[in-house]
Amino acid sequence: LHALSWLAQIALAGCRVANVMPYFGPESGRLVPEKKGLSHFIGSGKALADPAAHEPLGPGEKFWLKDGVAGYTAQAKRSAPGMTPRGPLGQAGTAHFEKRQLNGLFMDAPGGAAHAHGPSKSGAALISQWVDQELVAQGKNGPVPLQDRVCIFNEAFSRVMDMLPDYRPLFLSIQRENDALRTCLQDQLQAAANLEGRMKTMKMESLSFVGESASKFQEEVASLRQRLATAEAERDTLRNEKDALDAELADVKEKWDRDRTAARDSHTQNLDILSNLERMEKQVDMSRKHERALEVEMANLKKQVKDKGLRIDTVEGQLNAERDKTANMVPKEEHEALKEEIKATKLRCQELADKYASKQKDYLNMVETYSRSTGQTNLNEEVRPLTPRPSWVHCKGVIDPDSLRSLEVADSVQELLVQVMSSSRTLLAGYGLLQSAQKSTVFSKFARSPTTMPLADEASSPGEQRQTTPKGTEEAGEASPARRNSLRAADLLQPEKSQNLWKDEDQAMLPPDVDQNTPSILRHAEACKNYHFSRKKTADFLEKIMAQRGSEGDQSLRRPFLDYMMDNLPEDPNKEKEEEDVDDSSIFAINIFAAVRRYAAEPDFLAYLLLMSGRISDSIVKDNRSLIGEIVRIFRTHFDIGDGSTKITKEKCVYGIREVLPHKKKEHCQDLLPCFPQGGGNVVINYEWLLQDSRYVLSPIVYALRLQHLEESLSLCDRMERAVKTATKDGTSIVRQDALEAACQEDPDLSVLQQEDFARAFEIMVDDLMPESEQEAASVLQLMKLGGIFRELFFPALPDDDGEDGEAADGEEGDDAMAGDIA
Repeated sequence: LHALSWLAQIALAGCRVANVMPYFGPESGRLVPEKKGLSHFIGSGKALADPAAHEPLGPGEKFWLKDGVAGYTAQAKRSAPGMTPRGPLGQAGTAHFEKRQLNGLFMDAPGGAAHAHGPSKSGAALISQWVDQELVAQGKNGPVPLQDRVCIFNEAFSRVMDMLPDYRPLFLSIQRENDALRTCLQDQLQAAANLEGRMKTMKMESLSFVGESASKFQEEVASLRQRLATAEAERDTLRNEKDALDAELADVKEKWDRDRTAARDSHTQNLDILSNLERMEKQVDMSRKHERALEVEMANLKKQVKDKGLRIDTVEGQLNAERDKTANMVPKEEHEALKEEIKATKLRCQELADKYASKQKDYLNMVETYSRSTGQTNLNEEVRPLTPRPSWVHCKGVIDPDSLRSLEVADSVQELLVQVMSSSRTLLAGYGLLQSAQKSTVFSKFARSPTTMPLADEASSPGEQRQTTPKGTEEAGEASPARRNSLRAADLLQPEKSQNLWKDEDQAMLPPDVDQNTPSILRHAEACKNYHFSRKKTADFLEKIMAQRGSEGDQSLRRPFLDYMMDNLPEDPNKEKEEEDVDDSSIFAINIFAAVRRYAAEPDFLAYLLLMSGRISDSIVKDNRSLIGEIVRIFRTHFDIGDGSTKITKEKCVYGIREVLPHKKKEHCQDLLPCFPQGGGNVVINYEWLLQDSRYVLSPIVYALRLQHLEESLSLCDRMERAVKTATKDGTSIVRQDALEAACQEDPDLSVLQQEDFARAFEIMVDDLMPESEQEAASVLQLMKLGGIFRELFFPALPDDDGEDGEAADGEEGDDAMAGDIA
């Protein structure tokens, strides 16, 4: 299209130069060419012949025309008023011909004689007439070519120059310029012939493309009309369906309004029913809890009756056996006294020899150290090396650091420490500590070993010893567990046992231990080295093992604690080079167990002893350690009056303990009363002072609470073990989940176990727990002891406001009895 526009501009320029300048002006809303001949410029006269027109238009040529009109199509002649006025050339020619009256100028032309004898005409009119005649003559056989027309007008222009000699130079210049321009345009037209051929080719190809496009458009239109018809049919169908659905929707809306009203009324009724149901459920739960408490109390009473009967039978059998043994024997007191004296003498000699060897070794080490530090090599054995002097303080007026030597200060401090420890324990034993131990069954079973250090050392006379010592109890250290359980708790303070058993802790060797209550892996038939572990070192080691075991998850917790401890024993720091063939790890474990059993009269180590014996789990030991701290924290939250005071009445403290421990028995709550200060229920006490949990200074209330917690937890563990044994398949060690759950439902406390507890025991997810799930009995028991039931039943918790602590108060009768005891 750009090429065609450029060619049209070239054609227009050529037409303007050749004085056949088509003018595209608005006529009737169309752009038509307007020709301008010579007669238009030189005055009025006969109109020139029309310019030559193109060939008739072929098919498709209408796309190449401007506004559908050909460039050379003839048009109607313009009216006289619309013509362009004559120019200066026409006016000059007319004046010149009129002046000279050249009537016979064109006599040689056809009809020239007629013009000479006819009316006179101007020169411009004659030239115009000649041009018209020539154009008519040339146009008889068709349109006059543009080249011939230009030649005719050029000849006319030459004759005009002859008629105007004054303007001849100017007109010649104009004629030469026009000829040069025409020659240039002809050359350009010939050069554009190739472009014209290519344009015609493009025209033909375009016409072909237009035909193909038209056929495709017709096919597309037919397809669209068909789709339109289908869409209109579907529209009509959907419109009918929409009308039907609108009618149905109106019916549904009407029904929905009715149903919504009915649903609102039903919802209100359901809320009322649920409210009544919740109230009934709360009443049923309270009734179940009361019934459970009664069942537990009845079971405990039956168990106590059964235990007392068994104890009576056991004591009778022991008495009969002792009577038979002592019928024909010498007095056993003398024999035992001599045996103990000989044994004590041998042990004392061995102890002195060990101390001497230790002192000698320490002395040699100090001499060697001093020699290396001072550079002296010839020190005599009499020379005593210097050691760093410790920094002593007054210790609140206990010692005089400036008046004594370090050795004397150390001896006095050690002596004072032993005295304070013994005196505090003895004093607290008189204020309820010993009474709490006497009433504890777990203490009487597991803290009665001959090597267990008593709570207090009572210095009694031999006569009193014979009066307080029952017959047949002289060999209690070697008696069976049933016989030891039959001994009275007052035997804890007998000096014979204090002198001959637990005071041997300072010896260099541990005596043989083949007791049936000792784990088989820790029994030893020969004496072994005594590491003299303190309370702190023993507790630190066991706490470290428990923390390491807990961090490893159930994979380690499913194993017994003692097995895990034996696999994670540290190397003995006191190992000598010459003792490399000795199993020091076993000796270390033996010393740990000996230390735990030595301090088993204290709650911390009694819990460790039960843990190493496999009777309780790690979580129970941790709960027992944090029991008092949780009670104090709840008291600070529950009894805080805003001034930071920790003083409350005695009655409020007793009932506060019952509230935070709702599952505690009435007997246990009553056993706590002798541990409180004397006075009525209105006596003001400081609960933070009474609930101090120290490893060395034992508070009677703390001691009683922790022993009761161990006793309750051990009882539940034993019942849990019996349930697992009941659910175990005959002849195997496999437990099924449904059998275990059925066995637990028979126990009122174990019936509260959730599916999460069983899933953990069987080491599977809750969703995967099935009645036919199976697991090893030992693993199930270990993991069940780690469940949350112990914390739920026996760990302190802030009392609820909805009467959840109903089990703590077993009716008005129990409260009245407790109030009377407090008073």
